[in-house]
Amino acid sequence: MNKISTLHIAPISPKIFEGKISLLLFFIALFSTFPSIAQHLETDDLTQSFVDFQKYNLQEKVYVHTDKDFYQTGESIWFKIYLTDAIFHKPLDISKIVYVEIVDNTGLAIRQAKIAMAKGFGNGSFELENKIPTGNYTFRAYTNWMKNFPSEFFFEKQISIVNTDRIAEKVESKDIYEFNIFPEGGNLINGIESRVAFLGQKNGKGAAFKGFIIDNESDTLFTFSNQKFGMGDFYFKPEIGKKYQVSVLFDDDYTIEKELPKPMKAGYVLSLKEQQGNVFNLGINSSKNDPVFLLIHTRGILKSYQLVKIKNQQADVKINKSTLGEGISVLTLLDANKNPLCERLVFKYPEQQFVINPVINKTDFAQREKVKLELNSLPVSANMSLAVYELDSLQRIAGLNIQNYLWLCSDLKGDIESPDYYFDSSNKGRDEALDLLLLTQGWRRFEWQNIHSKSNFTYPPEFLGHFINGKIADQKNNEPVEAYLSIPDKGTRFKATRSDSTGRVRFEMNDFYTKGEIITPATAGNQSYFLEIQSPFSEQKINSDLPDLKLAEIPQADFYKHHMGVQVQDKFQKEVSIMEKESADVPFYGKPDYQYQLDDYVRFPSMEEVLREYVVPVLVRKDAGKFHLILTDDTKGSFFELDPMILLDGLPILDADKIMEYNPLHVEYLDIMTHQYH
Repeated sequence: MNKISTLHIAPISPKIFEGKISLLLFFIALFSTFPSIAQHLETDDLTQSFVDFQKYNLQEKVYVHTDKDFYQTGESIWFKIYLTDAIFHKPLDISKIVYVEIVDNTGLAIRQAKIAMAKGFGNGSFELENKIPTGNYTFRAYTNWMKNFPSEFFFEKQISIVNTDRIAEKVESKDIYEFNIFPEGGNLINGIESRVAFLGQKNGKGAAFKGFIIDNESDTLFTFSNQKFGMGDFYFKPEIGKKYQVSVLFDDDYTIEKELPKPMKAGYVLSLKEQQGNVFNLGINSSKNDPVFLLIHTRGILKSYQLVKIKNQQADVKINKSTLGEGISVLTLLDANKNPLCERLVFKYPEQQFVINPVINKTDFAQREKVKLELNSLPVSANMSLAVYELDSLQRIAGLNIQNYLWLCSDLKGDIESPDYYFDSSNKGRDEALDLLLLTQGWRRFEWQNIHSKSNFTYPPEFLGHFINGKIADQKNNEPVEAYLSIPDKGTRFKATRSDSTGRVRFEMNDFYTKGEIITPATAGNQSYFLEIQSPFSEQKINSDLPDLKLAEIPQADFYKHHMGVQVQDKFQKEVSIMEKESADVPFYGKPDYQYQLDDYVRFPSMEEVLREYVVPVLVRKDAGKFHLILTDDTKGSFFELDPMILLDGLPILDADKIMEYNPLHVEYLDIMTHQYH
């Protein structure tokens, strides 16, 4: 007969049900040691608010390196995850779990996984089954802590998947056109000339077009056209009492007409120009002469804060680049009450660029010949990932990499076309294009309305392991309910907790990994309750609509070549080693004080006889017709006063009568703990 069960008997400390020390308070205390460049500045309410915001609102950045961007069903997506803090871009060993998803354009996740992180790094894979429809998908990743903030902070990238078994099916597609206008500083002001940036796109990519500015008398004031990636700019001075409309004609004759942003009667206009390489000249034009404050911060770290006097409705401020931090800095104009008036972004390239020097053993190789590749990193050693793929009509060099993501894309709104363009110094006109990008994409890492607000976080960081959250569906009278979580695995896993007044429960799973079944009973007194486990994945929507995947633009011969390659690779798949972290074989309580292999003893027909005859640490008693187990306390040389916890394959048995009814022939071994488990 197969022996499938294990029986565990151990005293459980009441402390197992007590609440944990506040994760959030520990988290705050841990990061209060981050250096603040603002500490040397004169302290007032605003500067102190910046320091506090930096200290208590730590943000993470996740970057995911996928092996490529274009896949066919039957393939696997291999990826590596890098987790850093959002300010200094250093590996962050706080969150031990990153959630990854592949989401379609309707918001449906076709693949989800929880990836274990160690010292800021993790890796995993997704298998793409043949039932997945052809289309573009969003690959996104985030931590539990990041769910406290808008999904714009999540890592997102577009991947394409083609189902070659259904390649002949017609996939309907439509073109999506967009045109938007962005006045420098944020607003148009009547009677003041402003620089106005614009962005025109077709299917998420910059498109060629010609535009016209038309007043309310149907007069065409001037024309304009796109520059790099559909971006461009013009200068415009709105007049009081007039309305303006922009008409845009794309090269394929598609037309967009919309009104210009309505000018404000009064306000401020920023104009930023670079002079002599290292100095910016910030021009301020205003409809009044009230003094203002200029505040400069880099990813929430205060860099400069000064009073600016307005004379004859204008002022000029010199800003040395050395004042700015590397990456994106935000220049904000504030009124006397410290309310933001207008804003401008600038970018400073990192002084120390990370360089990888690849060395290959030869240039020409035979089919399936072994290739030796060495990677040397400068100026420091690095934790890296490498992907090798064929360049053709399906797969091109990915424009997104960890450098341009951390320094640029992660701090701007929307998808950025060809982000690698801005980090190639050989591209003529890249500085002009970068400035237009900063004008059209906008800042997303910092919201002014949050600077004075108190932190209120719903999702704590998972810095010991992932959380399993649930809710008691039928909790009554706010009565706390004892809830248990059991995992019958190689090594038994067991957790216990109590619900709060609303029925919510949380299990903290430290260093736990399994693909097995999870059992979650809940009780209060003699009554059982239903415990519903909640999904740990974010319910926030993806940030942008994906364009349709246009298969007609790709040669079908390339599809079939890759389809054949997938089948060939499947034959070699057994040779690929996939590393997976598994739970340890040792049960959660460690080594038992006593273990009885029941096959070593006479097999009795009932559990009562087994326990009475040779399980020395356990005494069986019956009171008022119900069984009770009395357990020896070896540490005190006496007996425990309370009944012990009984687990059958990790499942708690709260009524000793039930275990007495169990067939002992199904039990392989019995573990006994004679000291209190905390």
